[in-house]
Amino acid sequence: MSLKQKAGVELIKGHAKFLDAHTVDIDGHAYKAHKILIAVGRKAIKPDVPGIEYAITTRKFLELKHQPKHLAMIGSNYIAVKLAGMMNGLISKVTLVISEEKVLPSCDHDLRTTVQDEMRRLGIRICTNSQVEKIERVQDCLNLRLSGNNEPVEVETVVWISDRAPNWDGLGLEKAGVEVKQGAIAVDDYSRTSQANIFAVGDCTARPRFTPVAIAAGRAFADTEFGDHPRIVDYDYVPYVVSSQPEAATVGLTQAQAKAQLGEAVRCYQKTFQALLDMRAESPEQTLLKLVVDGNSDRIVGAQMVGDCASEIIQMIALAINAGVTKADFNHTIGIHPSIGEEFFCL
Repeated sequence: MSLKQKAGVELIKGHAKFLDAHTVDIDGHAYKAHKILIAVGRKAIKPDVPGIEYAITTRKFLELKHQPKHLAMIGSNYIAVKLAGMMNGLISKVTLVISEEKVLPSCDHDLRTTVQDEMRRLGIRICTNSQVEKIERVQDCLNLRLSGNNEPVEVETVVWISDRAPNWDGLGLEKAGVEVKQGAIAVDDYSRTSQANIFAVGDCTARPRFTPVAIAAGRAFADTEFGDHPRIVDYDYVPYVVSSQPEAATVGLTQAQAKAQLGEAVRCYQKTFQALLDMRAESPEQTLLKLVVDGNSDRIVGAQMVGDCASEIIQMIALAINAGVTKADFNHTIGIHPSIGEEFFCL
């Protein structure tokens, strides 16, 4: 018996659509409820490019029976970066096509630069400032024609990762009176939509699109509506990891975001070095540590890291930032030696 069954949850498989604010139709059967939670996530979409039928989404990519010898990843987000590094590590030849100058456009500039430099050092070809204009089938290969002065790229598989959209096709939100704003279901602090009895959590809302965020919102919804413990989720300083090679993680404001909010009061402290383990193994991999500080209050408002254990270290710094830690607090803390984390106390 599954945990859901033990908890008394009935699982109904099928395609759901709203009939009204209290009624959902699932494959011809109507179900009424006092409260309804929408958690449909997002799905990959492919743009209108000639030959796009030859490209696959990440879901189809993970279902491949054979490993491609040479593949192209289209996209600069953390999913594209993660999969490019994974396949490169599995000895596939990887070409990453991005429309920007650097990968991970929402991240800090120095983090982006370090990750991209390391990806190239490891053998991943990155075509920057490039758009796919056409995909052609040439015998057993796919030929990608790119914008700019790039030469055509010949690969075995094309994985389109750049675009995702809420997975609400056919859900009938309009029949339930659920409001959508700027491509996301509009919700209040308690995840309540424009209909008082309908709630939404996860990637179909405008909240940060990470699994732990959706889980936290779901737990807060359950506590509020069924646990007699009303509470909201604080979405400031949510840490997240880019499972790249090397690993990268970030929390809080980037340097650019901090300057936009705080102006000239922003101070940044950073260090790039070879970790001790890499020096012993004669690896040229670089580790980046960075703290973004509000000079008016000395509070740390952001932290970035590229290197081993980045996720473990940054999530602990997230706790410190949420508690209001200052740069002086870091300066007065003695770290564990030898470790990478101790270097944050020496910036």
